[in-house]
Amino acid sequence: MNKHAVWVVPGILTMTTLLWAPACSSSDDTGSSDIPDSGNTNAETGTKPGNEVDSSAPTDSSVPDVKNDVSDPDANGDSGSVDPYVAACARIDACATATSPLIGMNGCYSLITAKPFASSLFGLELAQLENLRCKLAATTCTAVRACDKPTTDYTTFCQTAEGGNHCDGNVHVLCDANTFAPIMATDCAATGEICGEANFQAGCGKTACEPYNTTINSCAGNVLTSCAAYGVTREIDCAANNDVIYVKPAGKKTLATTVCGAGTDGNKACLADGADCTGLTQRCDGTVLETCTMGKLARRDCAAQSPSGQGCVTALTDGPDRIQGSLACGAVNPPCHETDNETCDVATGTIGFCALTEAKTLDCKSLGYTGCKTTTVNGRVTAACFQ
Repeated sequence: MNKHAVWVVPGILTMTTLLWAPACSSSDDTGSSDIPDSGNTNAETGTKPGNEVDSSAPTDSSVPDVKNDVSDPDANGDSGSVDPYVAACARIDACATATSPLIGMNGCYSLITAKPFASSLFGLELAQLENLRCKLAATTCTAVRACDKPTTDYTTFCQTAEGGNHCDGNVHVLCDANTFAPIMATDCAATGEICGEANFQAGCGKTACEPYNTTINSCAGNVLTSCAAYGVTREIDCAANNDVIYVKPAGKKTLATTVCGAGTDGNKACLADGADCTGLTQRCDGTVLETCTMGKLARRDCAAQSPSGQGCVTALTDGPDRIQGSLACGAVNPPCHETDNETCDVATGTIGFCALTEAKTLDCKSLGYTGCKTTTVNGRVTAACFQ
């Protein structure tokens, strides 16, 4: 696969050259999505070395399993002042089976960095976003587990497909381009969506559509519905959206947007609504990310974003490889990183993790869990609550 590919960014540019550099692990809606994990990516396959638990670490005994399966997210105990997002992240690994990929609290939190760039992601990064979105929306262990399909079920499928992104019914299957081994299998139907496949890509979406057909675009407030390259519609929050383009010789450029409206061709798109500007300029104005997007300035105050403590950063070091090096909102001189080991105080049942802008702790018992455990995944210690 070539390092650079010609890519259409839905709703913003007609045709641009983007840096092709996928990453690895779980997901959110294709247009308003989430992703954990970062690290070295194989540029040829779009994969990372392994997503499996270290063979030296215990497997089943180290994978927490919540017995309770309730629809109320707080039914496992009074979450009190626990951030609902933190509680949802904790549920993911607490509900994991022996074959589920563990992401840890760090990985779940790191998706905040990637979320604004969701419309520019593809390959493994997109698969991760879809998977994590599905799990964050789940309020029961049954629903969390429904997001994953065992990769072993797709060994023959991937060998026949000879690698790449594919749909098996409504399951989005990602296969290694070199070994043809299955990497991820996410059930789009778990969130009421379908799987679309076109232009050597695949992904989850709302309804089938003609790829690159911008005439079907529509706005609901500042949410753009557009057709993805893989033939299904997706929703993009224009007020929080960033796209990345690769411009020679300058490198990566961020294009932020603020509103959904009619573009120069009359079709709906994510746009900026500030003063007139020229070129593809980007800068940090204090905590404000400012970019020139299709002739208009877009300004986003990073200090007003959640979680608190963010600023405009000139070189993202966490999150998907695809967005590293671009301007965006993120942690300024962060005290911790998603690649750090997580901790578990067995005596108190407290997990220590990196919450993007600060180190945090989570009392598993406050959420009704029995305690916490650790597992080593890809050389990093992840911590999880268990029942």
